[in-house]
Amino acid sequence: MKNTLFILVLMLMASMSFAKEILPTYTLDNSQKDEQLGKNESSFKFTFKSIYDENLSRIIHYSIDGKDSKISMIDNSYIIVNTSPGKHLFQFYYSDRYYEITTDSLLIKPQYCDHYSIYFVDALYPVEVEKPVIYLYPESIIDVEVKVNTKGKTLFMYPEYDEGWKLTAHPNGDLEFEGKTYNYLFWESEQLISPTTKKEGFIIAGENAIQFLEEKLSLAGFNSKEQADFITFWAPKMIQHPWCLVHFVMNEECDQFAELTIEPEPDLVARLYMIWSPIDNIDDFNYLRPQNIQLINRLGFTVLEWGGAKVKHLSMKNEAL
Repeated sequence: MKNTLFILVLMLMASMSFAKEILPTYTLDNSQKDEQLGKNESSFKFTFKSIYDENLSRIIHYSIDGKDSKISMIDNSYIIVNTSPGKHLFQFYYSDRYYEITTDSLLIKPQYCDHYSIYFVDALYPVEVEKPVIYLYPESIIDVEVKVNTKGKTLFMYPEYDEGWKLTAHPNGDLEFEGKTYNYLFWESEQLISPTTKKEGFIIAGENAIQFLEEKLSLAGFNSKEQADFITFWAPKMIQHPWCLVHFVMNEECDQFAELTIEPEPDLVARLYMIWSPIDNIDDFNYLRPQNIQLINRLGFTVLEWGGAKVKHLSMKNEAL
């Protein structure tokens, strides 16, 4: 009896695991004839499920047979696509939080409206946003207050952070805080991010990481000290892998990791984060376009921040969607 019960439990666990693996991303709910459609007309109604946000004007990006479009959802939940009878291939993209969905060829009959439910799968997963450091370069010695609103769970901040850093900044970058001098401010956090990004970036051999970073950071306008801080942290991690995929996130886009509040307000806040992933097959990324690196034009009171994250895999979404 005990052996039989044990086998039944194993079978139930296996069936639950299998059910989880084959959870569909879309289902046909019903197919109805619509006399208002012409003999050479058909339509699809797609209702989007598993979207968790408070956006009151949701826009869905989709393609039908390779033709891209975007449209506002009706009642914030569904769209209707009019087309011809036959087989049609669809792709749906809502935001970086969710994986893009690609259907098989969906067969539809003349004068029919087929209703489908589309189930988006959450693409966010936890990663450590590592070594964000903040340099301050005022034109003269000034007292500054810096606040960092990290997105996610804060893991570490240095020097000690108490609702902000109140310090004295020097033009050479020295920061005086509670009787000690620091080169920069430091924080790290654990955050949920998406593995998707734009169709631009770089494929590099891990062994060439130092040369690559020197070139790109020079283009960005990093000085020799800033480059050394960046490269000595990231290059040892990158050279361990045969190939790396790299994408830089710059300036306002970095608010997705943390928001900075600095008083008095700087003349320039420049931010650069490196999102990178070890990869095995570079042929999977032959569509990748080189990314343009923005030059930091230092003017007046300048603040520079850099950081980054190693992700499991960067699956580039179709930029046209």
